[in-house]
Amino acid sequence: MSQTSFKLKCVAFAFLFISVGCHAEDLKPLSVFWIGESVYLAGSRTDPSDLGGFYKSDNMPKGIEKENLGAPNALSLVVLPNQQVPYRQYQAGPMFRGFQLVLVNRTGKEMSFRAQDSRVNIICEAQTPERVWKPIERLSHSDCGNSYHQVFLPDKHCWTFAAPAFAGSLKTKMRYKLVSKQSDVTYSNEFEGFINPSQWTAAKPEPLHEDPPKIRLSPPPLDPEARKRLELLR
Repeated sequence: MSQTSFKLKCVAFAFLFISVGCHAEDLKPLSVFWIGESVYLAGSRTDPSDLGGFYKSDNMPKGIEKENLGAPNALSLVVLPNQQVPYRQYQAGPMFRGFQLVLVNRTGKEMSFRAQDSRVNIICEAQTPERVWKPIERLSHSDCGNSYHQVFLPDKHCWTFAAPAFAGSLKTKMRYKLVSKQSDVTYSNEFEGFINPSQWTAAKPEPLHEDPPKIRLSPPPLDPEARKRLELLR
C-alpha cells in the first residue's frame, strides 16, 4: 500500500468516526413509560447440539483492542456512557441516541451463554429512591423451541452492543445485569441516567383494536333482486 493511499484511508476512517459520533449526539434519547424488552444481539459459531432455525446475528466477537478494557482473568460487562452511538431497538425502527455496552471475556477460556434468537440475557436495572435495584427491561420469550440456543465468546474477545440512552423525569443510578448460567450473574459498572418511574412497573400496552374496521377488499355478495336488475342492464 502506498503512503498516499494509507493517508487517505486514515482520513476516511477518522471522518466516519466523527460523523457517527456527531450523528449520535444529534439524536434524541429514548422515552418510554413501561418495562422495555431486552434486545442485545450476539453472533457466534454455532453449536451442533442446537436445534437450529433461530435468528442469527451478524454481531460477531471481536478481538480486544484496549488492554484496560475489562477486568483481568474475569468476564466483565462494561458500560461506556461517553461513547455515544446511534441506537435502534428493531431493524426497521427509528433511531435514538445510545452508548456502547461491551461484554469482555478475559477468563482464559471460551465462554458460552444462553440466547433466544441471538438475544443474550442482559437487562438494564435502575435504582429506586429507596436505593433498591429494579429492572426496567425484561427478557423476551419465544413459543418456538428452535429459538433457544447458545452463543460463544472466545477468550480475549468481546461483543459490543448499542444500549439506549433514556429520557425521563427521574435522574438515578443505572447498571446492566448479565445472567450467563443458572446462577452466574455479572453486573456492569454503575452510571447516571434518566428514566420514567413507570419503567419499573408498567406493562407495555396492547395494540388498540382498529376503529373503524378494516376496509373490505372485496364487495359483499349482491342480493337476488339486485342481481336480476344488473342482468337486465347487460
